[in-house]
Amino acid sequence: MSQYDFLKDFLEQSGKDHLSMSFAQIAAIVGGLPLAAFDDDRWWANDDTNRARHGQPKSWQAAGYRASADRRERIVQFDRI
Repeated sequence: MSQYDFLKDFLEQSGKDHLSMSFAQIAAIVGGLPLAAFDDDRWWANDDTNRARHGQPKSWQAAGYRASADRRERIVQFDRI
C-alpha cells in the first residue's frame, strides 16, 4: 500500500466534482509531502498511469481526478475526469 492510497480514498469519499486542498491538508492525509511537491511542477503532473513511476498521480487518477497545483499558493485543485 502506498502512502498516496490515503489520498485516493479521501478523494473517492468526498463525492465532489471539484475539490480544492492546501498542501498542508494533503500532507496530513498522506503523512507528509516531499520537497519536490513544493519545488517542482512535475511532481503534480497528471502522468499517464500506465507509464507513471510515482504513486501520487496514480492515486488521484485512480480516484477519477486530475490535479492542478499552484505551488506559490500551496493549493491543489482536483477535478473529476
